[in-house]
Order: sequence, then structure tokens, then C-alpha cells
Amino acid sequence: MNNLDTKTLIRKWRNIIAMARENAANEQLLVAICHYKKAKKIALILFNQWREPEQTINILLTSYSDLAHFYQSKNQHRMAELELIKAHEMLLMSLNYRSNDYSHKHILLNGIIRSYTKLRKHLNKYASTNSQPSTSLYLQRI
Repeated sequence: MNNLDTKTLIRKWRNIIAMARENAANEQLLVAICHYKKAKKIALILFNQWREPEQTINILLTSYSDLAHFYQSKNQHRMAELELIKAHEMLLMSLNYRSNDYSHKHILLNGIIRSYTKLRKHLNKYASTNSQPSTSLYLQRI
């Protein structure tokens, strides 16, 4: 899959994320999770290629936040939280090695703000159902 061009990967991602959403709506839980994980894998390939930065960040955030939303709908709030943290940390870490181009840095910072906002909203909504305080401490660090 790594050898596919960006447009083909994006098309493939769109199909897989659509299948994941459809499976989730039809309560085909294991199949939905499998498709969400495939979508995340493609998102990571696109993220590493970095040919369409803005679209890639949208794909990355959608992949992780859709899976998080799926977990939320199944009352798996900690699993949802972990997906949101993974996306946020991935964007934060990439600032270190993509910081030489200002336009890319701006796109990354925008993605970081969006991922932080999603994570913060999740914590505000589900903090009382989460028995582990680790994330609130994590957010205080950043």
C-alpha cells in the first residue's frame, strides 16, 4: 500500500472510512473497528508521505476521531480518549521534524489546535465516567 500514489490512497481511505461508518451504523462492531483501523493505517501512510499536508491532517484527525466517536457510542470512553490522545501526540511530535517550512508548521499547528479541542471536549463531557486521572494530568503538561 505504501507504493500507491497519494490520490489513490485518499480514494481508498474515503471508501474504507465510509464502510467503517456504515458498519458502525449497522451494529457490525468488529467489522467497523477493522475498517477504522485500516483507515488509520492509510492516514499514517499519507501523513508520512506528507504530499498534501492540509488534506492529510484532515484525514488523520477524521480517522482517529471517527474511531473515538464509535467508542464513545459504545460507552468505551477511555478507548475514545486514547484515540484522541494518539492523534494529538502524533501532530505534536511531528512539529519537531517538520518545523523547517513555515506553511507546513502553520498547518500542523492548526491540526494541533483541532485535536486538542476534540480531546478537551471529550474530557469535559466524559470526565465523570473516566476513573483514570492520567489524561487531565497529561493536558496540564501541554
